[in-house]
Amino acid sequence: MVNGYEKGMPDQGIAHPSSGFQTTSNGWSWMEYELWKRTCVLHGINQQTAAHDSALVSVLCGAAGSELRAPSMHAVIANALYDTYADTRPLPSVMVGAAPNTPNGSLPGRVAPMRLSSAGALQDTLSRKSDYQWEYFRDATENPDSDFAGVAGGTRTTNAIDEYALRRLQTMRGRGGKGTDLFYADLYDRYRGVSSTLARNIVDLIEATPAIDPSISKPFWGNQSWTQWGVGEAGATWDSDFQLTLKLLRSDIATSIGLRVPGPKNSTFDTHGSPIAEHAIQLSSCFEVIGRLLGVMGLTPAKNGGTLLDETLVVIFSELGRTWPSGGDHWPYTSVALLGGNIEGNRQIGNYDVPNGAVGVPVKIVEENKSAVERVPTSADVCSTIYNALGAHDHFIPGGFGEIQGVLKA
Repeated sequence: MVNGYEKGMPDQGIAHPSSGFQTTSNGWSWMEYELWKRTCVLHGINQQTAAHDSALVSVLCGAAGSELRAPSMHAVIANALYDTYADTRPLPSVMVGAAPNTPNGSLPGRVAPMRLSSAGALQDTLSRKSDYQWEYFRDATENPDSDFAGVAGGTRTTNAIDEYALRRLQTMRGRGGKGTDLFYADLYDRYRGVSSTLARNIVDLIEATPAIDPSISKPFWGNQSWTQWGVGEAGATWDSDFQLTLKLLRSDIATSIGLRVPGPKNSTFDTHGSPIAEHAIQLSSCFEVIGRLLGVMGLTPAKNGGTLLDETLVVIFSELGRTWPSGGDHWPYTSVALLGGNIEGNRQIGNYDVPNGAVGVPVKIVEENKSAVERVPTSADVCSTIYNALGAHDHFIPGGFGEIQGVLKA
């Protein structure tokens, strides 16, 4: 992963004549902050499809298809950790900016993702400050809580209209089939937490939290900002989305956060027919700016004595790979990088059998029935390994799954 890079090398821009942008190729951030020590790269992952949409579904839930047949990894993790952080993290799952949609499927509506396009969008959705929306709806009080089935437990902060709506939804239980009940239960779970979240005035908490911890004196970007690292639209996206992501993490109000990192000029890396060099330059810039974000996290003190990166599992993925050596067309085999919490760093697992078509090679896997095998890893195995890293052991992925060995700390 870091082969050929030298610590201390200055940033040297490489201009690609057909692309019109300039970037770096030396992986400064990954070496400067020794991110490779925390990173495990999985190679040769079979996404089981080479189409954009179905491959994105595959990487998000572990099973390729036109729609998610299982909840997304973000929802699974948010649900598994919900009870642990219910009192402190009012936003279990957040999608920042243009991050892909991550439906919660059959999981409770409480872990349905909230999309935040910008920090400014928080004012109307996570605050009662505005009289326009909330002038007559601020009379929230503590009321007995119960789930959709009527099982009581704890309290909830709701106003009179909330209570009416929730009781009305409960009366609809059993009037239709199972699917109808699931729909009403999902609506009930989403609604019951609205007033409680608003009562905490999340906007003030986020706005009071600086993206960069004041204790960080070392410039994490060298002599450049995130915006300067991009060209036009992509740079602005990096800057605003990264700032919001760091605020959400540092204020500790979100469990699962999705973030899209485009290439220069908002590139989607869909380089059909282009030389491999152009694809490599776009990826180099993308990984450099990701590394600078992770560098901030690695320097940010966390509540339990470590760093924000120590307490966060970061997953870096794309929906599919590219044919080799042309780098242009879709290919169902790809790589995924994991780093941070509970990940065994400084290693690569898996490979590509290039002479036989750049397909994945077998790795050690423990199947869901606990049998040990060696086979080509799939997106389901990646999802399952991520779930196990975070203690989300109660999950199901259509088609079967296993845990890739050597990824998690012993």
